[in-house]
Parts: sequence; C-alpha cells; structure tokens
Amino acid sequence: MDSTDNGAASVKSGDPSRQLQVLVELAGAVSRARDSGDIYRAAVDGLLRAVGADGAGVMTFDADGVMRFKSWVGLSDEYRAAVEGRRRWQAGAADAQPIAVSDVLQDGPHSAYREALLKEGIGAVAFVPLLAKGGLIGTFALYYNAHTSFIQRNCKLPKQSLRM
Repeated sequence: MDSTDNGAASVKSGDPSRQLQVLVELAGAVSRARDSGDIYRAAVDGLLRAVGADGAGVMTFDADGVMRFKSWVGLSDEYRAAVEGRRRWQAGAADAQPIAVSDVLQDGPHSAYREALLKEGIGAVAFVPLLAKGGLIGTFALYYNAHTSFIQRNCKLPKQSLRM
C-alpha cells in the first residue's frame, strides 16, 4: 500500500491555518474511507504533510502478534522486510512512550535497527505508539534523511502516545 506521492507540500512550521487544513483534510479522508487501508493511507499522507518528514509508515499488529506495515511512503521493500516484525514494544502494552532519535548514529533504543536505518539513508526517526483501550495496537513512524532536531522542525512528540 505504498503511497508514492503525498500530493502536497509539507506544512510550514508554525503555520496554524495550514496545519488546520491538513487536519480537516485528514478527517475528511477518514470519513470517506471504505476500509482500514484508506485510513492508513490518509494517516501516512497527513503525517508527511504535517511534519515534513521524508518518509512515514503506519504499522499494526496482525492476528499472529507481528507488527506489519499497513501503509508507507518513502520506504524500500528491503527496509520494510528488515524491520517488519521487530518490536519496540509488546502488543497490548499500556505504557509505550514515543521514541525520537535525532541522530541514528548515536546509541539508543533504535540501536538494533541502526544497520537497516543507515542502509535506507535515514538520519533521524520517530516512533509514536498507537494505543486503544486494550493497549498498544501499532505505531506511526516518521523518517528523515538527515539528522534533525525534532524541536527545530516543530515536530515535538507528545509525552503520551496517540489513543484511538
């Protein structure tokens, strides 16, 4: 379910009217969705436009408890195969917190994925857990080609995960 063209420029940092426009468009896409695939594509496109990332993906746990990509932009088949199934958190976890890595060369919670990230040309990454009433159901992932400061990019991660 690769969305190769998000169809619009990213939201300029600090432009509330443009950010609101992205949210309205996302809400409209979700309301018109025929299935979960449409929602995943709308979420990825909205993420890219909202934060200006070079790539994005949404992953959810399948029936076998494996976290798999449902939609993505800017990620190769090789990268997705290398990281699919690897988990940052356990399915159903209630305490999963966002992870932001401004420089993938530094040690941290992403170290197990460093080789795949570097091979893909990724310099910075953020993972935002998706929680439902039963706990963790998946994650949004944002990818940047260059090392980046999430504060400078106006991409401050919430202290809590996204709840559905």
